[in-house]
Amino acid sequence: MSQEIKVDLHFHPNLNGFLSSDRSKAMRILLNCLEYDLTALIITEHTYKDPVNSFRSLYQIQQELIKVNPEKYDKLKNIFLFPGIEYMCTEGGEIVLFHDQVDHHGNAFMYEIMKKRHPLLLKPYGLTLMEVIDIAAHYKLSIYAPHPFETKTGSIKIFGKACSTKSFRYRISQIVSNRNLGISVHNGAFDSVADVLKELGVVVPFFEQITSTPPILLDEANSRFNSGGSDAHVPELIGSGIKINLFGELTRKNVYLSILLNKEKKVFKPKRGFFGRIKRLFAGFKQLGVTSREVITEKKIIKQIEKEKKELLEAYVRAWEKGLPIKDIIKLKHLFPGKSFMLSLSKLQIKRLKIAMEKKKLERKNKILLEAA
Repeated sequence: MSQEIKVDLHFHPNLNGFLSSDRSKAMRILLNCLEYDLTALIITEHTYKDPVNSFRSLYQIQQELIKVNPEKYDKLKNIFLFPGIEYMCTEGGEIVLFHDQVDHHGNAFMYEIMKKRHPLLLKPYGLTLMEVIDIAAHYKLSIYAPHPFETKTGSIKIFGKACSTKSFRYRISQIVSNRNLGISVHNGAFDSVADVLKELGVVVPFFEQITSTPPILLDEANSRFNSGGSDAHVPELIGSGIKINLFGELTRKNVYLSILLNKEKKVFKPKRGFFGRIKRLFAGFKQLGVTSREVITEKKIIKQIEKEKKELLEAYVRAWEKGLPIKDIIKLKHLFPGKSFMLSLSKLQIKRLKIAMEKKKLERKNKILLEAA
């Protein structure tokens, strides 16, 4: 007979490493997991916020607490932390990757793969959705759509705003089904606001739209597994997620496999009184500050990438004009994933490139004629 457990499969710790403030935050994260009876927490940090050290520091602090004070923190052994990332694809949408393998120092298999073989996974907007899915499939990393409904970073961003509701559902459901992905049934990022408004008798359909995936999409997608989580960016907002059936004994491997086998849609939220919800609402405003800074950072990253693209394109054209080697420039074509960067040249650059290529062609022809003479 299976046991039901609570898991949060979408969480951002916002840790910078091993600073004293981060240690305090890490302890609050772990203690909140205990308070709300969580069995699993996936660290889905954004790639530009150092997910590798965020996970490692949280994992090591957990192990240290258990070792130093087992009587007080023994229950932390029943909370399983899994490494992951929330990756921003070139299309603008987000996708979550995670895995279970971690050594006793907190070094994760998936992070080693990213650092040594696929460094673009540590750089936002460096890969297309399909490229990320292919990498995940090759290394057997688990992957799911974190918020496939119509939000700024959801699937509608990938497929275009012109999609009708029916065609939008069809396209995302085809990818989820054909590529064997998971899909999120609930995202708790706005629960703190929605709960207080509901307590006051105010119902805002917008919050339901951006937190819960439409049932018809879940049915059409036929996902490998159903996911969900708090999407918390501050420790105080941990506490929501999904309930899944645990198959077998309570071990790290069994918890991970149970997550991948979950087809249920059981969302849970922490039970709090009115004042508890008010306190949570203030934490929601705190989170809003964090996410607002993230938006600013993401815009800066996009701006920098666009600058690098322009510089690369100009360098490519000038290399042709000056007769310089272009091998090193071609190596940087990853800035234009999913398509030929030639398509990004301006009309003037294309004209200059054609002139340079014709000149090069004429020089080769003259050289051949001279050698023949």
